[in-house]
Amino acid sequence: MTKKEKIAVLAKAMQSRLARDGESTEWYFSPDAPEELKDLYLEHYEVRDIDYETFSDACDLVSEAYGDHPDATDDQITDDIYERASDTASVYTSDRLAYLNMWNEDEVSETMREYGMRSIADACAAWYDRQVEQQAIIIKDWVNA
Repeated sequence: MTKKEKIAVLAKAMQSRLARDGESTEWYFSPDAPEELKDLYLEHYEVRDIDYETFSDACDLVSEAYGDHPDATDDQITDDIYERASDTASVYTSDRLAYLNMWNEDEVSETMREYGMRSIADACAAWYDRQVEQQAIIIKDWVNA
């Protein structure tokens, strides 16, 4: 795939649907997602809803960064990713707390200590933003490979 083709597929690579419980959301790769992107995901992440959700946000973030700055250098896109990623977590406390699970509890706790946060919800949001940021960098590197 060319760089242009990779960028074009990012906006539609992930989809979501209402789960069987009628309340939560399930994330998955769309039929249009290339195997390369699926393999990239599986190389770095587990098959978990939160990982799919953050990866979806990261795909959208990279797509928007290249869409807004098509002639940007790799460093400019990287800077744009760092800037945009800080606003990806939900603003709602219940959503933020839902990011916490048994697989990321230690990381969220470490984030809370690292930043001297007093709110678990804020620590969950900071963790989420960091996940999206890291995934977006991995996706950007794939786009440029």
